[in-house]
Amino acid sequence: MPLVHATANCTLHAVKNLDDADSGFLEQLIPDPDPEESLANPCMLQVTAFECGEFSLGAAIHHAMCDGLGATLFFGAVAELARGAEQVSLEPVWDRDVLLGPRSPGRVEAPVGDYLCEKGRNPYDDEEDRAFVREFFHVREEWLDRFKALMLEKCGQKFTTFEALGAFIWRAKVKVSDIPGDEMVKFSYSTNIRKALKPPLPAGYWGNGCVPIYVQLTAKELLEKPIWEVAELIRKSKRNASDEYVRSYMDFQEAHRREGVSAGKKEKPLSFLFLKIYIAYRALTLTTK
Repeated sequence: MPLVHATANCTLHAVKNLDDADSGFLEQLIPDPDPEESLANPCMLQVTAFECGEFSLGAAIHHAMCDGLGATLFFGAVAELARGAEQVSLEPVWDRDVLLGPRSPGRVEAPVGDYLCEKGRNPYDDEEDRAFVREFFHVREEWLDRFKALMLEKCGQKFTTFEALGAFIWRAKVKVSDIPGDEMVKFSYSTNIRKALKPPLPAGYWGNGCVPIYVQLTAKELLEKPIWEVAELIRKSKRNASDEYVRSYMDFQEAHRREGVSAGKKEKPLSFLFLKIYIAYRALTLTTK
């Protein structure tokens, strides 16, 4: 596991308010491997020492290895050992091939077929698909509170931050993209399946414990629906992450590995990742990428 040593010409106290910190500075606290290097070293660490003697620990972890919760469990165990514990409080569990391996024989009994790429085409081969742009948007809690309170007033329902903000960003992205009204658009995201499985994954499982879920509408339907109805669709989609859906997705992925599995076909997906990034940045002593 490569370990990068770095220094910062300021104190940790000077950047503790991450909501106001410069995003470029935060990026410097995290290893930045290229795609080939990240495959060769799926976990890289960076220790940055500050002038005050304190330090931050940043990690770049390949998503194929574990998800955000898995990384948190792993580093929590490391922190316990660093503080002198002889044994971690939560025994780590791996066993991915047993817990999340495909069935034999495989069977697909849930609607996961929309994740199959077009035959003979990798969706990431086109130049247009590779033109990603990273932007940082700081959303203050008081803005979210007002937004969710407004939706509660309009429809009488309480929504999570993920549901409310996801609906807002999805609709805004489609609106500014000038997508034809009859074109299908997807809101694609990863959901935690640790408790959805029967039996649930062990509490100490630190591997990748998520599968993709999506909501799809035509662009016209999305833009014409009230925002709370869009948020409700996102909420309902979470219920699709049943044991059978997860098992079917794993079998589907194994059967179609060579054809490519992505957010699916020609529709324009919006992968919703910013909440994970925002939450990770709020803990400077464990900044993950």
